[in-house]
This record gives sequence, structure tokens and C-alpha cells, in this order.
Amino acid sequence: MGISPLLARLLVNRGVLTVEDARLFLKGNLNHMGDPYLLPDMHRAVARILAAVKSRENILFTEIMMRMV
Repeated sequence: MGISPLLARLLVNRGVLTVEDARLFLKGNLNHMGDPYLLPDMHRAVARILAAVKSRENILFTEIMMRMV
């Protein structure tokens, strides 16, 4: 794939073990994403974000963790 040993180690640490999985992980598109509503409490998070938008609150997203399913 032409990636650095460090990136290869990071991928393995995340459970990305094949070249095809690495390609999907690094260059995949929205069609390859898992259903975000399978994440715990996603409905609660969406409701809270919508309430914040409605009341014109500031919103700060500090971290987004994604893992291909």
C-alpha cells in the first residue's frame, strides 16, 4: 500500500488487518460506514444536539471516534 510502518502499526492496533480493510478504512466512502445509530446513546446525542441548535447554543465536538463495522 505504500504506507509508513507507524501507520501500519496504528491500523493493526485498530483491528484493521488486511490490505483491503486498510484501503476501506483510509479511503472508504459513506457507503462503507456502519449505521451510526448502532452506537450507544446516539438517539440521546442527536436529541441534545437538535435542542442546542434550536436554542442557538454553541456546540463543541471534542472527539469523533469512528470504526468501520
